[in-house]
Amino acid sequence: MSKLLSKFLTKEIALYIFFGALTTFVGFSLYALFIFLSFGVFASNTISTFVAILFAYFTNKIWVFKSLDFSFTIVVGELAKFFAGRLFVYVLDTALLLVLVDFFMRDPIISKAITSIIVIVMNYLTSKKIVFSKKTM
Repeated sequence: MSKLLSKFLTKEIALYIFFGALTTFVGFSLYALFIFLSFGVFASNTISTFVAILFAYFTNKIWVFKSLDFSFTIVVGELAKFFAGRLFVYVLDTALLLVLVDFFMRDPIISKAITSIIVIVMNYLTSKKIVFSKKTM
């Protein structure tokens, strides 16, 4: 079991899980705050997602995928791909949230917890395969 776990739980994945958890905490905390302040589901999710994306970009760039080239063209290219990938996942997240909250009448906080799992997996795949792929640098 230990060998199987070590095969799939690489240092990169462990760091991604750690920073993904921090990113989720940042986004979830802001989302909960904005819900508490009566911003509504859409506005709360939009604002919290934007801040979480910026936080995630820098933690992923530096510590997870070790893309340490901070030249203007590299950063702009990575940011564009990162935001595009996150925008796709955001649309998916928002659609699922609206379905869970408005259609199934679920609690917005519990709904966000459910969609966060999907968001973490989808964001890792886009970051690994598209944004910080060694072949694109």
